[in-house]
Amino acid sequence: MEQVTKIEFDGIQVRLLNAAGQTIAHSFAVSGNPFLQSPSFSNLKNTGPLPEGSYTILQSNIG
Repeated sequence: MEQVTKIEFDGIQVRLLNAAGQTIAHSFAVSGNPFLQSPSFSNLKNTGPLPEGSYTILQSNIG
């Protein structure tokens, strides 16, 4: 698989992108516990969905 340089999640799908910004893989995805997936629940730590924003994943933390 090509090197992933960016991950995008729009609340419905997660996309893995290469350095050119092209989608190299995608899948349906959700964030948050069942029935608590609305953005209004994002303030519920370890329960609601991830808050909107940008995140950085360090390769050294994977594995």
